[in-house]
Amino acid sequence: MKKTMKRFPLFLTLFATMLLASVSLTSCSDDEPYYDNYVYLGNTVWQGDMYSTVTYDEVQYNATSSLIGFYSEYNEDATYGYGYWIDFYNNDNVWGSNYVASHIQWDSDRYGNVKVYFEEDDYTIYLDNCVMYSDGYLDGYLEDGNFYKMFELQYTVAPNWSAYFE
Repeated sequence: MKKTMKRFPLFLTLFATMLLASVSLTSCSDDEPYYDNYVYLGNTVWQGDMYSTVTYDEVQYNATSSLIGFYSEYNEDATYGYGYWIDFYNNDNVWGSNYVASHIQWDSDRYGNVKVYFEEDDYTIYLDNCVMYSDGYLDGYLEDGNFYKMFELQYTVAPNWSAYFE
C-alpha cells in the first residue's frame, strides 16, 4: 500500500501537467482554413476559346480563338504580372484585321482566382476557380459581371511543368 501511495503524487503531478498543457495550448478562436491554390501563370502562353466578342459598325463578332500570354519579371512561380490577350476572328478583315490585341495586367489569389485588367479598355474580368493540370490544360470560369462561362485553355509555351506536379 505504501508503494501505491508513493506513486499517487507522481501520477497526480503528471496528470495536472498534461491537463495544464492541453488547456493552455488550445485556441479559443476558429482559425480560417488555409488555401494554397495559387495559379502560377508566370511566363506561360495559353490558347483556347474565351468567348470574346467585339462590336464593329453595330455588328457583333465572336472570336474563334484567344491567345493569352502571362509574364512576370520574377519567375514562373509568380502570382502577378503583365502580358497580352489576343482574340482572333473570322471576319474577312471587316475592320482591317482579323484580331484584337490588348495589354493586360494579372494577379492571382490563393483561392485559384485570377484578376485580368485590360489596359487599353480600362476593363477587368475574372478567371475564377482556375485549375492547372499536368497534361497542359488550364480551366475555370470566365466572369465579367454579366457573363459566367466555363473555359478550357491549352498551354503553348510553359516552363518546366515537372516542378509543379511532383
